[in-house]
Amino acid sequence: MADTATAEIPIVDIPVADVSISSASEGDEYEDVTDSLWACLLAAMLALQVGEAYHFDTRGDLTLKVGGDQSAYEFVVCSRTLGRSSPVFQAMLFNGFTESKPSDGAAWNVQLPDDDPSPIFLILSIIHGHFQHVTRTLREKQLYEVLVVTEKYDMTKILNPLASTWFAPYEEFRFLGSDETFPLLWSSWELGHIKAFSRFAAGLMVRQPINVEGELVTGHKTLRRLSGLPYRQPPGLIESIAQGRRDLIGKITTLLNTTILRLCAIPLCNGKPSVQCNVCGSVIGHGDVDHPTWCSKCKCNRGTTKDFHLSPSLCGDLIFGSLSRRAAAIGLKEVAFLETPTPDYRFSVEELSKDIRAMIIDLPEEHKECNPLPALRDEMQQLLDCAYAPVTDAHMQYLESQAKKTGIQDMPYYFSVESVNLNKAGTPDSPGLRAVLFPVAKVHTEHRQPALKHFTDHLQLRFKVIDTAKEDEPEPVPRPFWECLKPATSTIECGKAFSFDPIGDLTLRVGEDVVAYEFIVCSRTLSRWSPVFCTMLFGGFAESRPADAAWSVSLPEDLPSAMFLVLSIIHGCFEHVPTSLSQIELYQTLVATEKYDMTKIVRPWATAWFAPYKNISKVSSNEILLWISWELGYADNFCWLAKDLLLSSPVNGNEQLIGQDGVVLSTYSCLEPPEILEEVTSRRKRIVDTMVGCIYKTLEAAFGEPECRGRPQNRECPKCYRRVALKKSSLTLPPHMCKALVFGSLAKEVSKMLGQDVALMKKPIPHLQQSINYLLLMIDCMEVDVLAEHQACNPLPATQKVIRAVVESVTSPVKSLHLEYLKEQAKKTGV
Repeated sequence: MADTATAEIPIVDIPVADVSISSASEGDEYEDVTDSLWACLLAAMLALQVGEAYHFDTRGDLTLKVGGDQSAYEFVVCSRTLGRSSPVFQAMLFNGFTESKPSDGAAWNVQLPDDDPSPIFLILSIIHGHFQHVTRTLREKQLYEVLVVTEKYDMTKILNPLASTWFAPYEEFRFLGSDETFPLLWSSWELGHIKAFSRFAAGLMVRQPINVEGELVTGHKTLRRLSGLPYRQPPGLIESIAQGRRDLIGKITTLLNTTILRLCAIPLCNGKPSVQCNVCGSVIGHGDVDHPTWCSKCKCNRGTTKDFHLSPSLCGDLIFGSLSRRAAAIGLKEVAFLETPTPDYRFSVEELSKDIRAMIIDLPEEHKECNPLPALRDEMQQLLDCAYAPVTDAHMQYLESQAKKTGIQDMPYYFSVESVNLNKAGTPDSPGLRAVLFPVAKVHTEHRQPALKHFTDHLQLRFKVIDTAKEDEPEPVPRPFWECLKPATSTIECGKAFSFDPIGDLTLRVGEDVVAYEFIVCSRTLSRWSPVFCTMLFGGFAESRPADAAWSVSLPEDLPSAMFLVLSIIHGCFEHVPTSLSQIELYQTLVATEKYDMTKIVRPWATAWFAPYKNISKVSSNEILLWISWELGYADNFCWLAKDLLLSSPVNGNEQLIGQDGVVLSTYSCLEPPEILEEVTSRRKRIVDTMVGCIYKTLEAAFGEPECRGRPQNRECPKCYRRVALKKSSLTLPPHMCKALVFGSLAKEVSKMLGQDVALMKKPIPHLQQSINYLLLMIDCMEVDVLAEHQACNPLPATQKVIRAVVESVTSPVKSLHLEYLKEQAKKTGV
């Protein structure tokens, strides 16, 4: 069989050992061997390896024993967190089943003997916020096992922040074989990745043979039934694949049968007769050659004869017989003898197409154009190109619903089996249905506040934020939620409390008392994620649980939008978490997480949220990016922005750094990394003093007794018209006048650009308010006017070069203590 691959369909050759396919399914019975612990989790699960329980919650009230009785691993968890994340666990633990909490006060233990500890550990890490244990990559089988567990307990939605990252390596994965494809098939099904699922299903339809019982099998050597593989399978998919395979093979064999039938009934000959010399018998050409009387080979002029060696009727018989024999040789004897156009073909669609492409019909030269195989191959290729994925409308609905849960990106739309209408020729009516493996369209679904109030107003004007009410309004107005949170917060804006936990025991009132929003939360979840809340709620403070009243805590200084996002993350409501945030939204979110010491919660989203701003290196109009990069641990960005802050920030009369709009930078809480402003201020002063010192040295040298290095210009002799060099005594401007001119011109230029005090070389060096970059620009713009013959006496260009080198050598004002903090933050956020 030829190696030619079907266009548009990535095909991998499947070795064929024997033409006959048995009904026996060897290896159908599997032993599901599961590694006790995954290598990527060994470090995190070290305590388990030495026989200790792993505490996901220090106040956990439930112990899960996962695995067989003899080798079970123990996880101490929060029952409310588990119930909130999984409706199955919610029913098991709180609806009176045997797994419910013992009424006699005994320890609460639940056995999960059928589950594998590794995926359970990963899932519990996600819902309890131990994101440092969550690996960014999973192998095919590992991803499959995680999704089997999440499907079992109806908690696939918890994978929302990780689904796209985990599945990214397999989005364009090529088909390898049934054993490799089925784990990814289930993964794409459970994650709702329509593109990948359609490609994997189509690959099985094109590449799988059947046994004598008509069941799809893995291949000619293994002969294991697909339905018997030890992997979860989407309902009805095997039947849909088998039907799609039958339909596609039926169309191809019908096409072949129609060609053979046409040759048998009305053979059409397109041959061209041979032109032969009457003397030497040489074939000069064929029907397209003129009928000359002179032979170019034997040089005779006795004429030529134009005739067929093989008559048109015999040509038809030859082609019919050859094509029939070829069809019978590839297992299509019924088609070859015109018994039926749709025989039982046990090999794959891929092998059938290869065999048809490999067919050869030997014909005389004069009948080469009578060969029907090129046209047959082209029509077969059109059938393959227009084939559809064996995905039903029911499959599509499930995939779309899963995609909403998991947030899989770039969800394309595929035509399913039930939504495709074929015309009489067997090709799809829609031209967009080209290729089974590619989409036809994409449907995009789109304890610290700012230090001073004027900075808040400044941010609101710059970013057009309308969170705060005007001071002159008689009554406070509720702060509107961010646009990206509007769909999730519609009930809150109607005055209702938002419940993050159906059995939550704590109500948070966020915002000013009169217009505060209420969030019902789990106190244990809040304390587990935040040491600050843990101390507030369980440390005996005023916010602790009252003995005789409902538990409510007010947070009047916090922003409702930021707190809603934070609470959504820690309670596992990942569907509320946007994929992108504006600078101000990201800043306000990080203000909240830093205030409550819980920045680690943004780990799954930190990289995506910061991506639009990663290449910004200018601090002007991006002041809050300095704090954002500081809190997320982006060391390179922090260093770039801090250096630009040093070079581009002017100062006021009190030598305080100010922004381009005149706001004192020390009032920016977003520029609060310890000692950064002090270091920038002191470094700026040293650099400015160095730059002005270079000007002083130049002025002092020009004021003293500098050597005149003027050179007379060559002049043309009026008699001989030759250019001659003049003596130094012939200078237009003598040396003593040159010195005065240079000093006077330089002093005036310095006075104009940098001020009279600098021109007069006052000590100490005068206070300059401009930024370093602006001072450099002014110095570069200075010009000293001297005569052409005294250009060498001008000291300014050399001084400008030195000052430029000083500024270019400036390094970032970031200290080692800053870098250590950034390193620790990067570990928390995973950037």
